[in-house]
Amino acid sequence: MSEDPFSCFGDDSDDDVQVDIKEINGGKTARLLVEQANERFATTNIIDRSAASKLRKPCTEVMHEPSRDLPQALDVPFEPPLYLGPIQVVRESKIGGNRGYVATQDLQPGTLLLVEAPAFQWPEEQIGEELGLVSIQAIFAHENAEMIMHEISFLYPTKDEVEDIIRKKKSADEISLDERLQIKDMMEIMEMQHGGSKELQLVLGMAQANGIHVDEIDIFRILLAMRYNGFGSGVYLHFAMFNHDDDCNCVKFVPDSSDDIKYCSEVRTTKFVSRGSPLSLHYLDPREASHASRRQHLWDQHRFDIGDAMNQVRDDLQEMELVNKVFPPSSRDVLDHDRVTYLVESTLKELEEQLGEIKLGWSLFSANPKIVSMDLKDEIAVLFERGKALEMAADEMCRATESKLENDSHLLLIRCCRLHLDSSEFLLEIGGALSPGLNTSQKMSIMLRFTKSSYMLLPIQTTYLGTDHPDIARTYYDLALSINGLLSSSSSNNLFELGIQEFSSFAKCQRIEAAYLREHKRIDSMYPKDVDQKLNKH
Repeated sequence: MSEDPFSCFGDDSDDDVQVDIKEINGGKTARLLVEQANERFATTNIIDRSAASKLRKPCTEVMHEPSRDLPQALDVPFEPPLYLGPIQVVRESKIGGNRGYVATQDLQPGTLLLVEAPAFQWPEEQIGEELGLVSIQAIFAHENAEMIMHEISFLYPTKDEVEDIIRKKKSADEISLDERLQIKDMMEIMEMQHGGSKELQLVLGMAQANGIHVDEIDIFRILLAMRYNGFGSGVYLHFAMFNHDDDCNCVKFVPDSSDDIKYCSEVRTTKFVSRGSPLSLHYLDPREASHASRRQHLWDQHRFDIGDAMNQVRDDLQEMELVNKVFPPSSRDVLDHDRVTYLVESTLKELEEQLGEIKLGWSLFSANPKIVSMDLKDEIAVLFERGKALEMAADEMCRATESKLENDSHLLLIRCCRLHLDSSEFLLEIGGALSPGLNTSQKMSIMLRFTKSSYMLLPIQTTYLGTDHPDIARTYYDLALSINGLLSSSSSNNLFELGIQEFSSFAKCQRIEAAYLREHKRIDSMYPKDVDQKLNKH
């Protein structure tokens, strides 16, 4: 999770566009949505870790003394992180991988647990691409290559485990099922993918030239360790001790702090956690993925299987997976490209990528205000038009998804609503900066759609994440701001006519706006921007 900072045109009727997702294949749905939105618009609007580690001495919160009600503590073979809260790594058969973090005291939501700089940041060439030998090259070229390799040797699968299983060529009868699936089989897959390739020979030659003594098995082991333990920005040694849970109680994000620790990440609790309870993260990004997608991804990337049902998950989370009132089947090894949730996810991915491209293009222009008055007005106008079409497509995506899944609380609706809100915010930003941009009527229309999506999102998101997650605070804030903006305009009557009981009068809107702001402030106060303070304290 990242705490990113927290209107359109024509009439607000949503009866014009009808999209049948099931009848469209893959990315065609996303393109059709944008094309239909265009048509509708036309008719309505002819780090360097070593440097970070030198900044401050590692610090540790005072922790409870070990007692009989906590599982056996494990020594972690890494240098201490920049900050370690009231947690410890334990050995426990009931925890995934038989080891992981537990709380050493009762923890309230928002408790800071860990601040750490990455042992290794992904090279630019690796970001967004399948993990490959380019990352191994970056390690070998790093000034701290030996230290990085030494630290990674303790990540699963450890160097000793690979030595014992692969180099000693143990048979299947001599190793456990997990060792066969997660180490032996995966090392064979690494060899099939990279063994004998020119890229591998180049990497081996680079290692030799730099005085690094490794062979193919070492390289495959490092690749596998990074595959199992890597995060979006790099490899973190202590973060790797967190296990995955679909109903996780912690979140990892980049702290909003000084430039000195901008390459560090932090973990905080998002729910109350009792002493001795396991602490977990969600490994997927975005986390709102169907059970079938999560199952296939976690097996492919981490070699553990969450099974074909959610028997160990809360009933309300199971209900968020139902399609046409049935829990859909899944496969560990293969994604069914014909299932409706796959088609929804494919469409969402394409629309999310389009939004990213448009926002990137606008950021390059907006970084220099003078550029708007130069010869690039046509390019900016294209971004503006694409933004309009995308906002309408995302709005329609919310309703089309709810209809096809026949589940008004499906977890994929969280992503649909968030996409619409993000595209709306972007459109309001670019429309307010351009001249001509959005007129008042257009802004109010998009604010009404924004309000409907926020209102739709809040209960689904709360069920999924709990009442104290920082993402919930953002949604409360979005709702409060949109209500305030509409009440302050001549479009307040349109707000009353949305068909939402809480918004049916001016007085009710004022009360609910105040309630939303209180909830935003309550949750926001649980996540103070205090990383610098915590580190400087020690």
